[in-house]
Amino acid sequence: MIGGRGFSLVELLVVMALMSIISLIIYPFFTTFQFQSLSQINKSDLNDRANRLLDYLAEEVQGAGFLVTLVPRNGDDTAFQIKHAANLVTFNQSILVGNLIGGDDRLDILKAVSFFPPLVVTAVDPGPPQKVKINRPPDYATEINDAAGVNVSLTRNHVVFENHKKIYRVKDVAADSPNTDIDGDGHRDRLLTLVQPLTEPVPLGSEVLGVRAMGFFVDTGGLRADDYVSSAVLDRDVDGLQINYFMQDGSSIAAPSGAAIENIRGVRISLLVRANRPDKGYVNSATYLLGSRSYGPYDDGFRRVAVQRLVEVKNYALE
Repeated sequence: MIGGRGFSLVELLVVMALMSIISLIIYPFFTTFQFQSLSQINKSDLNDRANRLLDYLAEEVQGAGFLVTLVPRNGDDTAFQIKHAANLVTFNQSILVGNLIGGDDRLDILKAVSFFPPLVVTAVDPGPPQKVKINRPPDYATEINDAAGVNVSLTRNHVVFENHKKIYRVKDVAADSPNTDIDGDGHRDRLLTLVQPLTEPVPLGSEVLGVRAMGFFVDTGGLRADDYVSSAVLDRDVDGLQINYFMQDGSSIAAPSGAAIENIRGVRISLLVRANRPDKGYVNSATYLLGSRSYGPYDDGFRRVAVQRLVEVKNYALE
């Protein structure tokens, strides 16, 4: 700038050239920092997701067997079965582990779950058939259904009575019928008609709970939860699930049976979780070991983390 006349063209060109050189020097550092930041965010998100999934599955395992015991039985002491698609699944224990095609495991859990608001016994009709009066009509859409084999998260046609440790099949529900005032109190009753008679008295005021069966498995769509009617995706980016039982003596076993079921004290859950997005310039050539099965190498740009947790099965230890 000379005498207040402004910058000359040469001066502007020199400044522009200098700025271009500085930008070329700074830009690689800026993009590297950006990629490193995104990579750290990716890693942090991956670990957080993996731990949240472990927390969810661990909570389910801890509640397994609640009020249905480690070996679920019907009121007539037969093995508990539940319809799944076209098949009947027998729960010879309240935690089932099965092997799927491809090598992943499937985890199925059975437990009693409270209705909301709670269902409570207000009277018992000895029958036959035996009927139990409850404090409110069940919600037919989500709680009780008299159709054989229809099950949802609270399996609609099975109930458990508080501290009874038996599962009873409900074959009929009478709600708000003028002909069911069995106790003569002038109010229309809500009755559950049982397939099997009660094996022991049920005190008035006892809570009536539903029976919930839930399965967890991994397929090409990720980690899924199966309520025996349909399955929903919990996380789309899970590549593996492996389950092992831990016994009272500290040993690990894949499939306990018979008397060994009573010695189950824990379940080890192993998950292989994948990042939601690839990292630029990253190639995952690692091999991951879950239980006795190896996964990888995938040779792609997605980071993965293998996580596991040993979960105490509290209701088994209390048997």
